[in-house]
Amino acid sequence: MAILFAALFHLCLVVIATNNAKGLPTLVSFVDIGALTAFIMLHLSVIGYF
Repeated sequence: MAILFAALFHLCLVVIATNNAKGLPTLVSFVDIGALTAFIMLHLSVIGYF
């Protein structure tokens, strides 16, 4: 149930962002920052493991 709620919430955010002039670039920057943070955390956990 939580997965469906999260999917619906993100779908609503995308629809709202595409209707706003600066919405889509802002949404893309959040995704880029999130992906970069996850990538850094992955590498730090691997370094910490070994």
